[in-house]
Amino acid sequence: MDNPNTPAALIAGRYTLDREIGSGGMGTVFLGTDTTTESRVAIKRLDGRRVALQPELAERFQREADALRALNHPNIVRMHERVIQDGDHYIVMDYVDGPDLSDVLVQHGSLPIDRVVDIGIELADALTRAHYLRIIHRDLKPANILIDRDGTLKLSDFGVAYWEQKDRMTRQGVMVGTPAYMAPEVINGGTSEPRSDLWSLGVVLYEALAGKHPFYEKSLNMMLVNVLINPTPDLHAPRPDCPDALVDLIERMLEKDAAARISSARLVGAELEAIAQTLAGAVNIRDRATAAAAVTRFSPESEPAPPIKQNLPAQPTPLIGRDAELVELTQVLFDPGTRLITVVGPGGMGKTRLALGVASSLLERHRATAPSVFADGILLIELAPLLSAEPLLPTIANTLGFQFAAEGDPKAQLLDYLREKRMLLIADNFEHILDGAPLIADILGAAPGVKVLATSRERLQLQAESVYALTGLDLPDDTADAATLESNNAVKLYLQGARRIQPGWKPAADDLRQIARICRMVDGLPLAIVLAAGWMQTLSAAEIEDELSRSIDILESDLRDVPERHRSMRAVFDTSWQTISDDERTLMMRLSVFRGGLSRSAAQTVADASLRTLSTLVSKSMLRRDPDHGSYHVHELLRQYAESRLNDSGGADAVRTRHSAYYLAALRDIRPRLDGAAQLDALRDIDSDLENVRTAWLFAARHGTPALLRDAAPVIWQYAEMRGLYEVGLALFDQAIPLLRSQPAALQRDVALGRMLAYGSILATVLHSGDAADAMLDEAATLLDAAEERERPPLWFARGFNHLTLKTPSDGRADLRAAAERWRDSGQRWEHARALSELSSTYWYRAEVQSSSVQQARALAEEALAIQRALGDQFGMASTLLHLGTIASYAGDAASDAQCTAESLALFQRIGNRYGQAHALNNIGVREMMQGDYADSREHLEQSLRIKHDIGALIPIVWSHFVLARLAFNEGSFSLSLQRCDEGLERVRGTPHHEWELTLQLSRAQALTALGRYDEAATACDRAGALADDIGNREDAAFALNRKGQAVLLAGSAQRARAILREANTRSADAHDVTSVNAGLLLLASVELALGDIAAARRELQPAFDYFTDPLQWQIGYTSDEWMMASWSVEAHLFDAEISAAEGQAEHSLYALQLAADAVEIAHSPAHRSKVVATGAWLMIERDPAFAARLAGAVIAGAPAYACDVQRANDVLARCGPADDPFASIDIALLALRHLSHD
Repeated sequence: MDNPNTPAALIAGRYTLDREIGSGGMGTVFLGTDTTTESRVAIKRLDGRRVALQPELAERFQREADALRALNHPNIVRMHERVIQDGDHYIVMDYVDGPDLSDVLVQHGSLPIDRVVDIGIELADALTRAHYLRIIHRDLKPANILIDRDGTLKLSDFGVAYWEQKDRMTRQGVMVGTPAYMAPEVINGGTSEPRSDLWSLGVVLYEALAGKHPFYEKSLNMMLVNVLINPTPDLHAPRPDCPDALVDLIERMLEKDAAARISSARLVGAELEAIAQTLAGAVNIRDRATAAAAVTRFSPESEPAPPIKQNLPAQPTPLIGRDAELVELTQVLFDPGTRLITVVGPGGMGKTRLALGVASSLLERHRATAPSVFADGILLIELAPLLSAEPLLPTIANTLGFQFAAEGDPKAQLLDYLREKRMLLIADNFEHILDGAPLIADILGAAPGVKVLATSRERLQLQAESVYALTGLDLPDDTADAATLESNNAVKLYLQGARRIQPGWKPAADDLRQIARICRMVDGLPLAIVLAAGWMQTLSAAEIEDELSRSIDILESDLRDVPERHRSMRAVFDTSWQTISDDERTLMMRLSVFRGGLSRSAAQTVADASLRTLSTLVSKSMLRRDPDHGSYHVHELLRQYAESRLNDSGGADAVRTRHSAYYLAALRDIRPRLDGAAQLDALRDIDSDLENVRTAWLFAARHGTPALLRDAAPVIWQYAEMRGLYEVGLALFDQAIPLLRSQPAALQRDVALGRMLAYGSILATVLHSGDAADAMLDEAATLLDAAEERERPPLWFARGFNHLTLKTPSDGRADLRAAAERWRDSGQRWEHARALSELSSTYWYRAEVQSSSVQQARALAEEALAIQRALGDQFGMASTLLHLGTIASYAGDAASDAQCTAESLALFQRIGNRYGQAHALNNIGVREMMQGDYADSREHLEQSLRIKHDIGALIPIVWSHFVLARLAFNEGSFSLSLQRCDEGLERVRGTPHHEWELTLQLSRAQALTALGRYDEAATACDRAGALADDIGNREDAAFALNRKGQAVLLAGSAQRARAILREANTRSADAHDVTSVNAGLLLLASVELALGDIAAARRELQPAFDYFTDPLQWQIGYTSDEWMMASWSVEAHLFDAEISAAEGQAEHSLYALQLAADAVEIAHSPAHRSKVVATGAWLMIERDPAFAARLAGAVIAGAPAYACDVQRANDVLARCGPADDPFASIDIALLALRHLSHD
């Protein structure tokens, strides 16, 4: 082998090593030649002798090569290939024919500002790419920044880079990189993160501008002290010509607290680009707007900002004139003592716009300095559409995405949901529902992490309230010159509105003076200014001033009951109304019936609008048009004003009738799209018009148009299910049903009402509102009995689904089958497939053993899925695939389970159904738990639980607590399992959901037994048994007795346990539950063994042993899973070993013990592993006391173990004495058992 400092002859048959050009901790770099292309390359070599001494260097070298290959960026050195030859490792890279930045700084001292900015842009771009790939450089310094002949920068030396995907080398607390360029958190022993690279980049930029390191000291130790303690020196001192924006940016890059540091390379690059434009003289306003709108290399797509839950609407124009207010409100919101701020001012003062500006500012701060004090969301609650305070509670819940449970006080549920949240709620337009203010006080009292920013014309009169009085924009002075007037905020707002009508308009000095007078006349009221500017197309500024002058006088003299602060606003509206044409006024009145926006088609059909008139109203700021979606919007205040004009006109009912007919017909017509491939677009269309649909739906119910309601009802149901908005859908039915019920009875009304009740009951059933669902079904049956048969399938489906979900699933089969057949015969394929899918579930979901059939369930589900795939029904496919995954798990087909559930999750995510996502994640977690993948299982189960908490779904939350309790139990964390059970019971206790209290009590009893708290376990079993008897659940009643018998036996009462277990055995047989029968026999065998009747013990054991040790006999189902079966299998072998020992069959006893040691590998149960070792210790007492003590010592050492097995191990040690060298772990003890000789 060559000397490590001597170039070798040829690498990979093509590269020569010509001369050494550098060296470092990760190898030597040579200038080389690619003999196939005659081009120069750089070759980094890691000497094989170093690898022999430090093997981890080879992995680091490999990681550097992988990183360079993945990065592939023009500002990062490109890798050609990696070679291992003669024990040496090589990376072949581009050769950069030029100096590094360190050489340049030594030669020149400092660099020109524009060159430093360019350097920063190129490095930020390189880091943006690296950080996107989760690669942190960790050694960014001038010596690693190479400069090619054409001036292009190349970031090099990724030898100590951290790659999240691959890095397993760096230990916590081990510093890597060059200390002088390390971030404070790294110097302090913390881990590197992307912001650590940004610190290093900040040091490089400072050094390039100032000509020296910002924290330079002759001693490295003193330099590091400077970095940790001293502030960043003022860059203006060595470089007074440096722009303030650049100094500010570098200071933010050199924030010692990483959380306060600028958050991403993308943001650094974006700011540097803006500085570069300024340096180049890009001062034209429109040029800047174009540059800002362009997608640069630092656009958010390259690195998404951290997410935060928010629903803030995009604002079409910048917020003008409220900079001071933004700063003040933001500061007050961060004051821990402030909980409620009410922005108070007259209508049109810009309260909403200011609140949204504050919220947007907080979002930006979150993106830059996450985590946020409002980490759980910043949400806008729009109160303007509410007619009273009554719907305030559901409105807040809907905005939060929270769904009420059927039972329990809704307000208490909402407060409980918010209790641990950190949120900002923006309660906008509170003035007309002040009676609802106590609810805000209740929220603040219950949820210390929630703050409220309210807007209102009046204060809320609450103790926690801080009032922020918002006044008009600052007004221009009469004597100001034109330049001063144009810079005034009120005038700037007017000009912004005017230039939207006439882009590029430049007002003359006289225009500016007239505009200033208009602003003063309306007292700086923002909405009035905007609306006034909207008249510019037809009136001059002088004419607008004249009109406003007259109207203000009229207002003051005629409307004396209007508060003084409101008179300007009324003048604006009245004047605006007078200056539009009769046709425009008529159209504005008709458009006032729309809620939340409208399409051009809706405006034309409902309001007889022409495109020209709509455009005119947009140009006059009477309407706003969304540039992205083309929809029209009316400011709510203006809408209310126009609606009052419509009501006075006498034509309101006719317009509202057209509005109702339009949207309900649109629902009817959208239904085919909902069924198939256009499903997502159809759902988005309904999303955008939901408020109009709600208004149209309720108007039709109030005014008795049953034909429209009949056809719209199934679409309301489909939409609610597909979006997972069950509470929203049920509310629509609950609100409309009483209105239609009050109409005179007639066949059409009865059919529509019956169908609405049937579809509403489905949603009530999903929400586990059993009483409400039953009442709706009873009334629907009465109404539809007299109708044609084609009207009845919704009732049959709803009734069958109710049995499936809340009662006895098999009792729903007849109704579901009838619905499926009728829908099939009538060609309603979506409904047919949905009925088949739910019919499939009756054969596995909560099904007793004798009524379950995996084969029948799979056949029906696959038939449904075939129809859904043919239709392109993504929701249907997601639901049925979820069923098929569970069916596959019951059949022991884990691969099909994984495939079906993963596809289901992807589909639910695509259509935005969070209910479905939560259920799919739950099922994935359960499968992983059964396979022993406990870490992945916990991640998916907790992710599922978080979604369920977000949507406020009671029963799914309880289900998650049960599954997490099972997971903790399987892992051997019995106290945590008990805690999870108690958390679930706390939620479900006192509700009518007895089946869930039963399930959790059984799980609780299991945890208590494992902990050795046998009396408490027996009590929990008694409660579970009573609940099972009450709801007629025979299998769980028997199961509760089995668990109780086990607890009583372990407590030392074998005779009493025998009686309990025999009763359990009888009940299990009556329920045809083969697994429970055999589990009871195993326990009875242990009872007989404890009582000394060895023959009876063998007799009881044998059938159970044959069942549990033969997986082909296992009956996997709703009440018995693979983990449970595998655990019983282990115990069957252990009982065989103990009974054999009692029979004097020592050889067979040891053989059975070793079979148990093999079987426990399938059970994925740490506690059962300890059980095998504890049993082995017990059986080896006479045969080999020292070996028994070693086994018992492993159990005592602290591995997860049942209390009874810990006690047994202690008994062994009491008889054998302590072990001199106990086995170091349970795994080693098991290995010793497996290899124990039979001699």
